Amino acid sequence: MPQISSTVAQVVAIFVECAFYGIHFITFAASIHSIALSHPEITWTSRFKRQQFTLLVVFSIFVLSTLNLAMGLLRTLALLNHDCLGAGLGEQLGQDWLNVVKIMCFQLQTDIADCILIYRCWVVCNKSLRAVILPTIFYMGLLVSSIMVMVAEWKLHGGKIPRLNGNQLLLRLAVGFWVSTISLNIYASSMIVLRIWRVESKSRGRNTLAPLFVARAPHLSRLQIAMKAVIESALIYTITSIVTFLTHITGSNSVYITTAVGGQVVGIALNLVLIRVNQHDGGGTVVMSNTAVTAIGFAPESISVSSSNNVLVSTEQRNRNSKVIQIVGCNS
Repeated sequence: MPQISSTVAQVVAIFVECAFYGIHFITFAASIHSIALSHPEITWTSRFKRQQFTLLVVFSIFVLSTLNLAMGLLRTLALLNHDCLGAGLGEQLGQDWLNVVKIMCFQLQTDIADCILIYRCWVVCNKSLRAVILPTIFYMGLLVSSIMVMVAEWKLHGGKIPRLNGNQLLLRLAVGFWVSTISLNIYASSMIVLRIWRVESKSRGRNTLAPLFVARAPHLSRLQIAMKAVIESALIYTITSIVTFLTHITGSNSVYITTAVGGQVVGIALNLVLIRVNQHDGGGTVVMSNTAVTAIGFAPESISVSSSNNVLVSTEQRNRNSKVIQIVGCNS
């Protein structure tokens, strides 16, 4: 089967990335809206102070994805106008600083998102260092790969290393990058879901995972909604990353398309979790300090009480032992 040409792949990538950027923008606006409407019992100023870390993360990833799209557009225009601009300028615009900045934006998005995922895993697992040792190792590999990729790209387009050797080096670094982020996401997301499932199952005395993916599921608790949001977002990101990884190692020009999609999916997956968690009204929920839901939404530690259930949280024991929750009289 003939391979798609580099020029065609980059043009298609821009159209596809613009479509996914539109989805990213919609989820970005919806996440800001859900944050603004969360906790209506407090003032706007206090509300945004509680969520300032969340806003910083969401804005950072959105700005990086916007810059990533802009760099891709400029690179494609330089490629299409290569004859008009002249060979030297076309090569400079298409292969020098644009590539470096675009790759930097993509990798910073991934680094931020994976760092947040490790934070979620740490908080949800009672701030247990043991739970995040492995994902931290994966993250260190991710950071090292990211830095080395940017340095290699700069040297490659600066003519400091031969193109053949540079491409081989970039391929090996790309393998390390994608294996690290995919492994981190699978492990950390599984730990988060497992922890929430155990807490919810213990409180309800039955399996709480089965109803999540039923077409007409009964009323889900806040923890079940958080668990479903984490599973769906993890699947979206992981599947996209695996496809991108495969296009990298096969040397296909379709890697332009898959990386374009991946750059936007990072923000989309993050925003979907925030939207689902913040929009839930919390009726009949199980809540605690350092809860799964609080950690997933990045809000500061808080205690919420269900309007229909009697919930008792021991503050002293919570602070001393970092227990996830204590529930008394929880009814379904």
